[in-house]
Amino acid sequence: MILPIIKFYNIEYISKYKFFLYSSLGYFFYKFKNYKKALSFFKKCLKIQPQNINLLIKIGNIYYKKSKYEKAIQIYETILSLDNNCYEAHINLGLANYFFQNYKKSIKHFNHSLELEPSNYEALLINASSYQNLDNYEQAVFNYEKYLKIYPNDSDCLYALGNLYKKIGKLDKSINFYEAFIKLNPNFIIARKLIANLQYEMKDYSSAILSYRKYVSVDENNFDIWYNLGNCYFETKDYKNAIFSYKRALKLDEYKPELWENLGLLYSLINDNEKSNRFYKIAFKLRK
Repeated sequence: MILPIIKFYNIEYISKYKFFLYSSLGYFFYKFKNYKKALSFFKKCLKIQPQNINLLIKIGNIYYKKSKYEKAIQIYETILSLDNNCYEAHINLGLANYFFQNYKKSIKHFNHSLELEPSNYEALLINASSYQNLDNYEQAVFNYEKYLKIYPNDSDCLYALGNLYKKIGKLDKSINFYEAFIKLNPNFIIARKLIANLQYEMKDYSSAILSYRKYVSVDENNFDIWYNLGNCYFETKDYKNAIFSYKRALKLDEYKPELWENLGLLYSLINDNEKSNRFYKIAFKLRK
C-alpha cells in the first residue's frame, strides 16, 4: 500500500513543479514582451490547471496585445463562465467589444466593472463614447458629466460635451463647455470658431462678432470667418465693417456671387449707387 501512495505523491509533486516552472518562464517572457514564448509556456500550464483564472487572463491579454481580439474575447468569456465577477475580464471584454463596435456588449461589461470597482472612472468615458455611437445622446451626456465631476478640467471631456450639446440643439450649454475648454486650451482656435458659429446661429450677433474677431486675430485667411463676420456686422447695421469684412473675404475667394450681391446691397444702403451697380453686375456674370 505504501508504493501507490508514494507514486501518487510523486506525480502530484512533478505536476506542481512543472506548473511552477512553466508559469515562471511564461511570466518572464511576458514581462519582456516576448508574447510568443510566453503563450507557449502558459498553454502548457493550462493543461495542468485548465481553470486557473490568472493564467487565462494572461493568455487573453496576450491575444489582445497581438490584436487577436476574437481569441481574446473567447478566453475572457471562459473566465467569466468560471467567475462572473472577474474585474479584469469585464474590463478587457469591454475594450475588445468596443474595438469591434459591439457597443451594447461593451457597455454591459463596463457597467459590471463599475459595480465591482466604482472608482474605475475611465469606464465612464468609454461608455459615453459607446452611447454616442449608438445615438443615445442622453446617456452619453450622463456618463461624460459624471466623469467631469471627478475630473472637472479634463479637456477631452469638455470638448466632447460641447459637441454633444451642439448635436442635440442645446446651444447655450454647448457654448459653455466650449468656453471651459478654451480656458484650458487657449491656442485651440477651432473651438473659438465653433462658439462663434453657434452664437451666429442663435442670432447673438454682437457676441459672434467678438468671437470671430478673436479667431481672425490668429487666422486671418479664412473665407468663412470673414464672410460670417460680414453677415454679423450687416445684421447689426454696422455697414462700414460689413463692407470691410466682405472685401477681406473677397480677397480669399472672388468667385462667390452671393458675396458680390451682399456688397452691392450694402453700397445701395449707404447710397453709393455706382459701386452698388458694379458689384451687382459682377454677381450677375458669376451666376450665368
